[in-house]
Amino acid sequence: MIQKLLFTLAFIFSFGHSFGQNWDMQTGILFQPSRQELPNTNLNGLYISSNYSFTQFNHFTLFGGLEFQGNSWANHLLVNTGIKYPFFQKDNWLFDTQLSIGNGMALFQPTLLYSHSSKILFFANYMTKKENHWGI
Repeated sequence: MIQKLLFTLAFIFSFGHSFGQNWDMQTGILFQPSRQELPNTNLNGLYISSNYSFTQFNHFTLFGGLEFQGNSWANHLLVNTGIKYPFFQKDNWLFDTQLSIGNGMALFQPTLLYSHSSKILFFANYMTKKENHWGI
């Protein structure tokens, strides 16, 4: 029983995306490409973010929010802004993308450091109810 719970929580924190009306919540794993001769990737950390959609235009939506990110060298607290763009919708499925830029702080002691992030995310979302979506 505990193994199923741990697997479910690990899966949600690896690929989670949930949103309704104007708010969304995302969790994810950060991978870092290797610069060695053999191509591979390394697990570099986790992030969790929450965003609010401000304005919806004909083809895209502006959003902003907060993100906490932990990676191999620090924990970061970021303020994000970005756009969402829907590609395709059929029945209960919605495919969209997000482009975001974040500015914030790396939480070092005794002095904080400036930190930034940029992300391009692609989502496949399944709508369970009107205005409620789950995706990866």
